[in-house]
Formats: sequence, C-alpha cells, structure tokens
Amino acid sequence: MMAPFREHNARICVVELCADFDVRIERNKTENRLRNKPSKRDLAASEAVFRTTEARHRLNSNDSDTLPWEEYMKLDNTDLTPDDAAEKIIERFGLEVC
Repeated sequence: MMAPFREHNARICVVELCADFDVRIERNKTENRLRNKPSKRDLAASEAVFRTTEARHRLNSNDSDTLPWEEYMKLDNTDLTPDDAAEKIIERFGLEVC
C-alpha cells in the first residue's frame, strides 16, 4: 500500500487506532457507521463477526512490538471524540490543516 507513496517520496505517517472492546461494539452501531457500511446493518450478524474476529485475532500491536515505520503513533481513542483524535494526530506529526 505504501509503495506508490514511497515512489513519489511522499511523507508516510502511520496511525494505529485502538479503543476498548465495549466502546468499539457500541461504535459499530452508530448512525454514521450503519449508513456508510452496509455489512454493519444486520446488527446481530455484525456483532457476531466482530466478537469472533476479536477472539481469533490480535487486532492491535503490543507495546513491546517493533514496528517498521519511522513516523508511527498508536492512539487509544476510547475516550476521544473524532475531532480530539484528529487534533492529537495533527500535533504528533506537525501537520498543517488546510
């Protein structure tokens, strides 16, 4: 995924978002998520897939993991609004907002 950006010497900033399991379950039911992700509209099926995936796979890195990106941040957005999360990302990477 990053190759086309590297080919053009673009800056690549990697952000890993994480949140508590129960918060993620609730966010899966929000109006915006349901409107934009048809697979989420069957709430029971969506939650079952979510729980199965969580049980079978590790979806976030561990703090002890060595990751290959120079510009990387892991952000726990459990208690953050989307705007607050965006602000933390902008600050961390010194981004300019247009």
